[in-house]
Amino acid sequence: MNKESQNKQILSALENGQRLTAIDILYQFQSLRASGRIFDLRQQGHDIKTQMISLGNGKRVAQYSMKPKKQFS
Repeated sequence: MNKESQNKQILSALENGQRLTAIDILYQFQSLRASGRIFDLRQQGHDIKTQMISLGNGKRVAQYSMKPKKQFS
């Protein structure tokens, strides 16, 4: 999958309210460069937030999120 496809899929997930870590991005979108994809999306003007979270093993990782797009019913 190319980076543009990955960017679109990651953006869609974030817009739908998902919170993603690098491991989520690896498994869901087959991207080894989570920070690169997030950088690309930020360069396109998307307001993606980064929060450091602690895992059960005590390690801290970045978790990416953004304000979900409003869903019209």
